[in-house]
Amino acid sequence: GLDKCTKEFVMFADADDYFYQNALDSVLERLKNAKFDLLLTAFRYERDNEVKIMQNNAAWLHGKVYRRSFLVKHKIHFNSYRSNEDNGFNRLVLLYKPKVAFEKTITYVYSENPKSITRRNNREYKYYSLEFLTKNYLWAINEYLNNCKECDYEAITLALLSLLLSMYYYYLDYYDVFEVDKILAWSKDALALYRKYSPQLSTAKIDNYLAIY
Repeated sequence: GLDKCTKEFVMFADADDYFYQNALDSVLERLKNAKFDLLLTAFRYERDNEVKIMQNNAAWLHGKVYRRSFLVKHKIHFNSYRSNEDNGFNRLVLLYKPKVAFEKTITYVYSENPKSITRRNNREYKYYSLEFLTKNYLWAINEYLNNCKECDYEAITLALLSLLLSMYYYYLDYYDVFEVDKILAWSKDALALYRKYSPQLSTAKIDNYLAIY
């Protein structure tokens, strides 16, 4: 899709989701004289009878507007993975420090299907896709390191810390369900890279990040 489009701004949608009512009209109005590279909007997360309004979520593609020239400039693209590739894409975008704007308007509806591939069998697919969560983070960081002119090693370190914390919480979530020892193997390369760059970060900054997390 990115290779084929020619317009200045890009949005993505999963095949089983949909845009919220009049959402695109609101987005188009915001794009007039826009000076941002990334617009984060709100989206509805529907699960069973529960509805959450997600604001400023940086992981998924849902409800985001990207300036295409920013993606082209930094050679940002999708990789060949078919799991957690949105995490890899967005992580690479954020490493390049885009100008970010926020919109409270709901633009997108993500409806969770309990019978989908990623949800059935007690979320077995989601657990085993954690291997690709780490692969996507490492892919994004390596892409960035190979192309950045003045690399932000602090941003890399915090991205790795975020990943390792996520894997820790997944370890707790799935402790009595799946082979959680695999999480340690999947996280091994990320941990090694974190140990390489973390000495450049002050203990106070790491503590502050942990407090926010």
